[in-house]
Amino acid sequence: MIETTLAGPSRFSLSFTPEAPAIRVARETVRAALAAWDLADLADDAELVTSELVTNALRYAADATVVLTHEPGRVLLEVVDDNPEPPHAEAAGPVDEHGRGLLIVAALAADWGWRPDGTGKSVWALLTSG
Repeated sequence: MIETTLAGPSRFSLSFTPEAPAIRVARETVRAALAAWDLADLADDAELVTSELVTNALRYAADATVVLTHEPGRVLLEVVDDNPEPPHAEAAGPVDEHGRGLLIVAALAADWGWRPDGTGKSVWALLTSG
């Protein structure tokens, strides 16, 4: 199931369950929102960050919500899930196929982190334009 909520011209949220084509839809929706906000220069990095955070959320939680908030020159991308455990970077070896997601997020975002959110958590990344 996919549910979209518009909360004004500079914020939206998109909720997923593991059955939905969540990662592709999340990437495409984030790209479309950034284009509408004239922040297409952030789209490539935002798509990759979205993909990593939604993948992690749906791997360890029952559902995930992407919240994108636009402010002048920057976007806060949050993925909220129902698992209260903090995210942790895995030690990936040179041939491992998994374990680099949070390292990618850290490399692309101006800042990132997490905080408790209700019974789960919010993992966020700040992307800046320019």
